Amino acid sequence: MRAGGSTLLDIATALGVSTSSVSLWVRDVPFTPSPRRRGPKRNTHPASIRKQRQIDDLNRAGIERIGRLSDDAFLAAGIALYAGEGSKADGKVVFANTNDAMVAFYCAWLRHFFVVDEARVTVRVYLHEGLDLDAAERHWSALTGVPRSQFRAPYRAVADRSIRRVKHEHGCVYVTYNCSYTHRSIMSLIRALLSSDAHSGVAQPAERLTVNQDVESSSLSPGAMTALPDDLIAERLSDLDGWERVGDEIVKRFEFRTFPEAIAFVDRLAVDAEAANHHPDIDIRYNRVRIALTTHDEGGISDKDFALAATIEGVREA
Repeated sequence: MRAGGSTLLDIATALGVSTSSVSLWVRDVPFTPSPRRRGPKRNTHPASIRKQRQIDDLNRAGIERIGRLSDDAFLAAGIALYAGEGSKADGKVVFANTNDAMVAFYCAWLRHFFVVDEARVTVRVYLHEGLDLDAAERHWSALTGVPRSQFRAPYRAVADRSIRRVKHEHGCVYVTYNCSYTHRSIMSLIRALLSSDAHSGVAQPAERLTVNQDVESSSLSPGAMTALPDDLIAERLSDLDGWERVGDEIVKRFEFRTFPEAIAFVDRLAVDAEAANHHPDIDIRYNRVRIALTTHDEGGISDKDFALAATIEGVREA
């Protein structure tokens, strides 16, 4: 039975014995697990489809807007990337990441703008135990252009299942260039990039303090969110299931089976609302929850409200 793919529980049930007994009896029997049985595929929620469509549209718009980088733009982009992901400690240039595109971009940038002594470049891989170290090192060697003879001893992390489940197949790579002069050059460029004199058309530090802090992060122009015209509000509402306009708010009522389910829903959406720095008006009546969104600073409905409404739809389906 075991060789045929039966589980310990199947065998124990058929024989009327405990699974521990079966485990002892069949421990030397080769066993190939049966393919996992999956339930029927669920239809994708309309909100998820709209979200993916928006992401695809924005990706295309982003490619068109960025275009081909000039040398100046390439330099500034690399400086900003290192400012966010690179080591600031003096003495050597260190960049760490799990993302292939970021690592490839950084390596191309470093070699393009600085004279690099390749013999002084080293790589170290941080990889969870149980994952293929040889494959990971081959992957990062090809991506960084650094031979494996210059790889330092890897760090094998022991996964804590209570903390995280997702492990990167190739781990996290640390690319180190042992040159204090290059590191100091990069840090000087970061300071220049962040200085007020380096910006064109951007407010001075003191002036920036007066800018509305609720600016939508995806806005293409400085300043606060602006209220949308009526026709655009109507168009955007047509893409949201069950939302309606009530005065200067967009509103939806959600109904759950129990009071705890309603509270759990509110708890989840509160996390996303706080992260977006945009807070809906919430009315809870036993198992019913009414959500109202408006942008108070603009005295009306803005893109920020529709963005949060789409997020709330995702929370409802989670």
